[in-house]
Amino acid sequence: MKGKKGISPLIATVLIIGFTIVLAALVLQWGGDLFKGVQTDTAKTSEFKIACATKLVGLELSAGSDDEGLFLTMDNKNDYDSLVGARYRVYDENDAMITGGEVLSDNGKISPFEIKDFDLEGDGISAKTVGVFPIILVKGEQKTCESELRVAIEGDDAGADIQ
Repeated sequence: MKGKKGISPLIATVLIIGFTIVLAALVLQWGGDLFKGVQTDTAKTSEFKIACATKLVGLELSAGSDDEGLFLTMDNKNDYDSLVGARYRVYDENDAMITGGEVLSDNGKISPFEIKDFDLEGDGISAKTVGVFPIILVKGEQKTCESELRVAIEGDDAGADIQ
């Protein structure tokens, strides 16, 4: 053992300090990127939830049944031009879901103060209500609002079998 030499304590200390600085820099870089990502996601989610809660207050919905089947009417009485359509659920008299689907405006958006009719899918079971989840654009990305808006089916054939 007398012929073998190790590194001096000074060099060992410098190496340990260097490794610690590099490791700390990597952790700070990763943490900063993680924080920015969480902050961006939170801002997008907040903006979307605020849009669903406040910008669709004047949205009026009605549903009806006629000889051609079930339809949904969306009356955008808002000065908000990012409404693009809706996801929907059709319920029977026992409040059990019969069917569901998605309807989108054929021209991309439902303009402010525009009334839009959509034909809904059905499977021949008696329908009583339609639950609607509006779809809006937030910074170019389509999002579905989480709150369901329920609408009773009206008309001469209300409650009739849907096609």
